Amino acid sequence: MTATTTPIATREILSCSVPRLAAAVEKLNARAKRLRAAPYVLTVSEPRMRWRYAADGERGVLKFDESLRREVRMVVEEIVDVTLAGEPVKSNGWVFAAKLDFLTDGAEGVVVSKAPGHETLVVERPDATRCDHCRLARRRAVCYVVQHDTGARKVVGSSCLTDFTGLGRNVERVVELGFAAASLLDDAESDGEGGGGRRSRALGLPEYLSAVAAVIRCYGWLSRGAAYKRGEDRASADLADAWLASTPEERRKFFPEIGMFASRTDMAQALRSIHWAEQLTGENDYEENCRAIATAGYYLPKHMGLAASIVSSWQRHRGTLLERARRVQPNPDATAGAVGNKIHTLVEVVRKDNYENDWGVTTRVMMTEVETGATIIWWATCNTDDLVEKDRVQVAAKVKKIDDYKGTKQTVVSRLSVLMHWVAPKKVRKPKVKKPAESEVA
Repeated sequence: MTATTTPIATREILSCSVPRLAAAVEKLNARAKRLRAAPYVLTVSEPRMRWRYAADGERGVLKFDESLRREVRMVVEEIVDVTLAGEPVKSNGWVFAAKLDFLTDGAEGVVVSKAPGHETLVVERPDATRCDHCRLARRRAVCYVVQHDTGARKVVGSSCLTDFTGLGRNVERVVELGFAAASLLDDAESDGEGGGGRRSRALGLPEYLSAVAAVIRCYGWLSRGAAYKRGEDRASADLADAWLASTPEERRKFFPEIGMFASRTDMAQALRSIHWAEQLTGENDYEENCRAIATAGYYLPKHMGLAASIVSSWQRHRGTLLERARRVQPNPDATAGAVGNKIHTLVEVVRKDNYENDWGVTTRVMMTEVETGATIIWWATCNTDDLVEKDRVQVAAKVKKIDDYKGTKQTVVSRLSVLMHWVAPKKVRKPKVKKPAESEVA
């Protein structure tokens, strides 16, 4: 091992989370002492204040936002910069770059956890039989990607680490300390969906994700990072795991909202989210890891947070598609009316942009006519709080002129007034007709 201590990572966290993080680093150093490895050093900067927008139901202070040009409720937080430093595990110029957990034998079932300092590294996903050291074709659960100072890379199985590095029998545990140390800061600042820890038994994915869907339905989604910052709430992934492990009496007592069993809707959402994750294109490491878990059909306990995030990611994706489907498709050749005519029409507000000039602030409101898809532009010098983005409103205006912007006709209006906000009509369900019994027909 090298004798120099280098920074592993730096994160920005709440100052109230520092004691918990320091306690976690002490536990990590206790493991390092037993393995005769170098300890990790946690450095905390001076605290500073940061303003953020208040969440729903959260108390705050009304402040004037220059970008929004209105008062908003904000909360002040005390934050610090924490830096974790330690000695990298290195042998003969080879340093550990990533860890590969194989859920299936093929390359499509690989979950990648990158080491500190190698977050931007593009890692090849081999099958579970590859080891560049022993070159024996056999099933492996964990492999490590090592990179040389010259840029060369190798995939080494966990059982070959002792021979490859020459660092002793506990080399795998020492390497795992580095991944565990990096995950401490990730849990303190981000979503904490990464996996670290030891290998353990595999758990069924559909049953667990149905419990996650039930927890989200009753309590909402809470990531491990948000739960860590609050310091009092349990993450949705842990609540679902606790519900699955509880007895019927405990479910009735501690989870009355969910009940004894997950509903059919929860199981349907779990299956749909698994199918969605299997079709991911793998644009980033998160999608690749989700696809690996969904393809395998099970997950390891250390990947519990990552598996639970599949449901929330699918729900956000589904909500985006529904929102996109509800939007009016613009027609570049349509106009809302002739120049000089007054129009009364239903529009959908697309966006609002503020422009400052010598006379004050002018707001450019872009709308789309629901019936024809025509683009309507209104330059407003008055209050436009009644026009909210993505809302539909009934307006009255006068057509000022017809412009052409990059091949799209724009109807510029003036003297616009909001008549009423549009409310979607409720669907009327037809009453079910009870079929007569065979005895009644006879």
